[in-house]
Amino acid sequence: MHCRLLQQTGRQIFVALVAFLIAADAIISTLWLLPVLFCGVSLWLQQFAGAWIAVNIISNFLVCVLCSPGCPRQYIDIRVPGQIVTSGQYENFTWCKQCNFAKPPQAHHCRRCGRCVMDMDHHCFFLNNCVGRNNLKCFLLFLIWLLLGAMYIMGTALYLLYQRWDEVHSHTGVPTFGYELMLWSMRLYANMVLAPGWLQTATFLLSTATGALLGVSGLLKSQLSLVLAGKTYIGSLQHNSGAASQQPRSLCVGLQQTLVQNVSWSWLWPCWHAEGPVNGSKRM
Repeated sequence: MHCRLLQQTGRQIFVALVAFLIAADAIISTLWLLPVLFCGVSLWLQQFAGAWIAVNIISNFLVCVLCSPGCPRQYIDIRVPGQIVTSGQYENFTWCKQCNFAKPPQAHHCRRCGRCVMDMDHHCFFLNNCVGRNNLKCFLLFLIWLLLGAMYIMGTALYLLYQRWDEVHSHTGVPTFGYELMLWSMRLYANMVLAPGWLQTATFLLSTATGALLGVSGLLKSQLSLVLAGKTYIGSLQHNSGAASQQPRSLCVGLQQTLVQNVSWSWLWPCWHAEGPVNGSKRM
């Protein structure tokens, strides 16, 4: 019990650190880095664009972390004994002993969350939550906006270094290829204590944006390929292992239509709620 509590606390601290890093990059780049490069109307436009990207990243991140990924209790209305039900309504259902509730064929039990999740894709350590039917769209939007934000910060930081290359040269020297390039990278970080504030800021943002760009681009490519195929990550593993997929074909098609064909301008606005039943209504 104590071990599980410590693990849960550690995961929550890790998620808080991820949120802090995202917010820190957004605030530093908007209020510190952009004023070095721009002024007047150009600065306002750049700050508005940066703030809009940051708000979309944070809003989708909070939805993925705080909202339910979609539990069977939100979608299934278990009938009382003796009540007439539709033929085939509960076909291929099983009973989850851990949740003490009906488990439809498209649900999967997550041991880390301790609950069943509808259309579960995977359990994300960065969110300390599962990605399922209710928050899959928000998760994809989070990755897309995070990728755009990383590209925006990376481009801005590189442009600043290019504009002030003479000052960078005076602190680090001119890099070449091979072994000297590695030494130059080490000198760059070793001299950060003595470097001016704008160079420290640009180097920090460039490092975090590069790491986010490399990690998110691969994950987003994988997620989009699964969505286009109408599958989840767990469903693809079951298919590759030869096991029968727990997701009906109609559900996969519906998932694909929801995430790909129903794209609208509302996706550009911050999302503050997950998908799923409204006002506790049950639906399958």
